[in-house]
Amino acid sequence: ERLRRDLELLLEEETGAVALEACDAAGALRAIHPALRWTLTESSSPSPRRWRGGRGVRYGFALLAAHASPDDAAAIIARLKLKRGEAAAVTGIAALRNAAATLARPDAKPSGVAVLLDRYPEESVAAFAAMHSGAIAGRLALRYLAEWRDVKPALNGRDLLAMGVPEGPRVHQGLQLLRAARLDGWVVDRDDERALTMRVAKSI
Repeated sequence: ERLRRDLELLLEEETGAVALEACDAAGALRAIHPALRWTLTESSSPSPRRWRGGRGVRYGFALLAAHASPDDAAAIIARLKLKRGEAAAVTGIAALRNAAATLARPDAKPSGVAVLLDRYPEESVAAFAAMHSGAIAGRLALRYLAEWRDVKPALNGRDLLAMGVPEGPRVHQGLQLLRAARLDGWVVDRDDERALTMRVAKSI
């Protein structure tokens, strides 16, 4: 817990990245766990400056664990007794390593990227984007954070029920379809969504 708190204090500092680079160069991070790293590339990457306090710390721990495997992530969490949000960020960045190949496809659709990245904490996705800055995967992750993550259909569940979509999982599926259509440009306004919903309702 003492080690975790010291790292938290560094991550909260405006110039903490410089100290973390020194810790990495001296082998202090590897002494805590061999998978912990902090390199010049990471500290110089664009970071979400809007994140302060806990969210910034979670982002920082995700960067520290960006080279960790899922097993390493579990060991880091146990070693430092990470808090729930910090642990989720570390687990997320480790799991996202397996998604890099999928996100490297230049023809990836926004809806597919959103479905994939919705599973992970925002801080993990931001750290992944920083680690892959300049690559297709990093650019897609940044677009997800900046644009696609918050896209929602104009219609809601009540609207779908009123248009004939059966109550239950079909409503959730319909909303997912509308969001995908928005993301991929199939629909652009409420009227388009209503037309698509009517076609879906008739096909059920």
